[in-house]
Amino acid sequence: MRGRDLTLDRRSGQFSAVGPGWFTTVRVDDGEFASRVGPTPATPAPTNAANNRDKLIFRRIDFQNAIQGNLDTREGEFVHFVRTIYGPVLSWDQKLDPDRRGGLGPQGIVMTCNHLKIVDMGGGQRRAFEMTAMGNTIVEGMQFLAKADRLTYVESKD
Repeated sequence: MRGRDLTLDRRSGQFSAVGPGWFTTVRVDDGEFASRVGPTPATPAPTNAANNRDKLIFRRIDFQNAIQGNLDTREGEFVHFVRTIYGPVLSWDQKLDPDRRGGLGPQGIVMTCNHLKIVDMGGGQRRAFEMTAMGNTIVEGMQFLAKADRLTYVESKD
């Protein structure tokens, strides 16, 4: 994560940072990415979830004004021109780059919006997140383009 004037209160879990800045994670795939985004001819769907467990998912969120949230409740809000990059990668240090031709790969997604709230629901065997993007939301992939004023995604409900 990078931002200016990062503040963290460990007792309450509250954090905030002034932008511009970014937040990046690489996580092991839960075996469901291909079914949510859809397989492509270049990346066939695995025959079972065990074959997909070693795949990694890259996420980078860039923001202009601020980020605020709570570590204990695992939620964060990104404010003013937010760009999210999301998709599979082959190694822990690989990054997706939507500004480079072919830099997202066949399943990469770029979303821009004015305000983004993400809550990591955690718990149980499977991690799940909820996301709400508000204001001038545009989601782009290799084979689709979607525009909305408000977009909500609940991973546990696909």
